[in-house]
Amino acid sequence: LGAIAELAAASVPAVGVAPTLTFIRHAVDRLKWPDETKEHAPVYYHLPSDLAFHLNALLSENVLVDLLLEFMDKLPPKQRASMVLHALSQVRDERVLDWIEQHAVPPIGYEWGTAVARNEPSWIRLAQWLDKGRPLSLIALDALKNCRGFDPEDENMSGLFQTVSPNAHGPASM
Repeated sequence: LGAIAELAAASVPAVGVAPTLTFIRHAVDRLKWPDETKEHAPVYYHLPSDLAFHLNALLSENVLVDLLLEFMDKLPPKQRASMVLHALSQVRDERVLDWIEQHAVPPIGYEWGTAVARNEPSWIRLAQWLDKGRPLSLIALDALKNCRGFDPEDENMSGLFQTVSPNAHGPASM
C-alpha cells in the first residue's frame, strides 16, 4: 500500500488532483483496505501516514486533511493511535481536533497528545476536554505538556517538537 502513496505523488503533477484522488480511492477499494485477515495486517494500516508524507507538498491542506480523515475513519479503532501520530501530525486543521474528539479510544498513548499539540488547539477546547474526563482529559494533558517546549529528557515527547513549538491559542479562561 505504500506504493499507492508514491504513485499518487507522481500522479498529481501528471494528471491533477481530482483524478489522483479517484485513483487512490479505487485502488483502496480494490484491495479491500484495511483487511485484518491478511498475514501482515499492520503493514496495511500505514496508508494514512504514507499519504500524509508523500502528498503533503502536493495537495492543499484542506484536500489533504479530508483525504487523511477519510482513511483514518476506515482503520480499526485499535489501530488509530499508532497512525494518528504519523498521519495527523503532518497537518494543522481544526477538523483534526474534531476527529480526535470523536474517535479517541483507550489505551491513550503519547501519540494522541502529539497530534493535538501539532494542530494547536484552543485553551477553551483543552479545558472542555479536561472537564469531559478520560480519554480526552489524558489527551489534553499530554497536548499541554507538548506545548511547553521540547524536553530531551522526556522519552514520550516526539522529536517533532525539536523544530516545531506548538501553542494553545485563544483566551486561557472561559
